[in-house]
Amino acid sequence: MSFSSIASSVFLRPSYNHNTVSSIQTTQDRINWIDYAKGLLIILVVFGHVLRGLHGAHIPIDNEKLMDTLIYSFHMPAFFWLSGLFLGKNMGHGFKDFYQKKLSRVLYPFLLWSLIQGSLSVILNSMTNSSKDMHRLAFFWLYPLDQFWFLHALVLIQVLFFLTKRFSWKTLLGIGFVFWGIGAYAGLDYPLANPLLNYIYVVAGWLCTQYNEFELCTKYRSYLNPLSYCPILVIAFCAYLSIQFGITIPLLTALAGIFTILQISMLMSHFQILPFIKRLGEHSLSIFILHTLIISATRMALQKVFHIDNGLSHEIIGTTAGLLLPFLIFSVLEKRKLTQPLFLR
Repeated sequence: MSFSSIASSVFLRPSYNHNTVSSIQTTQDRINWIDYAKGLLIILVVFGHVLRGLHGAHIPIDNEKLMDTLIYSFHMPAFFWLSGLFLGKNMGHGFKDFYQKKLSRVLYPFLLWSLIQGSLSVILNSMTNSSKDMHRLAFFWLYPLDQFWFLHALVLIQVLFFLTKRFSWKTLLGIGFVFWGIGAYAGLDYPLANPLLNYIYVVAGWLCTQYNEFELCTKYRSYLNPLSYCPILVIAFCAYLSIQFGITIPLLTALAGIFTILQISMLMSHFQILPFIKRLGEHSLSIFILHTLIISATRMALQKVFHIDNGLSHEIIGTTAGLLLPFLIFSVLEKRKLTQPLFLR
């Protein structure tokens, strides 16, 4: 499966033409590491949502707080960072051009699938952890539902970047820090806070493409150096501070997580380790869109049909279903030529 542009959405697979941004698309190996990175991150997304669904269903889980803290400290900032890698491509010269080439590719899936998933949540409200009603659904475009907050934030970040792209990289980085500070400390509602908090990660991804950071990683094979994985210790230490003392260092944790994902995905790409993770990355858009409905249905079936309340069983089965069933659904829809109308391709 090949998607047109990762710039439009982090989940979209980059194209293989000579106009792509910087050096990260000049070889198949560099395309592979991006798919590996998306695969690793989509696993964390699904597993994290399984954990929080079990928490809402009052199913006990061992080490729940530790796993939740570790996952949510960096996995979504890393997705925003990935989206920034191709943000400068096809930006266009005017807003109409920008909308057609980039913004609509994120906006349309957000609108369509928010309505589909939101409607099902309202209908099945009494059977799930959901508390959604028609009033909540009517304002999904302002207060995004469930996982679609990411697409909502990405739309707004793309607009922000379009408005600020003429500034120097130092100014963009400064704007990113200011936005992050406002999002973190101004007490804004999450629809406004999310794009402000994550703008800096998108800019950081874009900056990496401007200064050939990936050329250096490839040339010196930093992913083969054990010291390159020291940021894992930073993530663990920050998680300890958060759990034991309530002290959070979100920017440091997120950047350490991004660097770690970069090194691990390049290492896996170099040795072609666990290629199924790369396949998950290639299908990350359909997994992202469909997994919430699937893991909710799986949890209900395990509880109410099979009477299984074991947390570990739910974690394994729910995560596996959330990752693999979208493949099956995608294959069925592709045969019927429905993947593009449903924005799954």
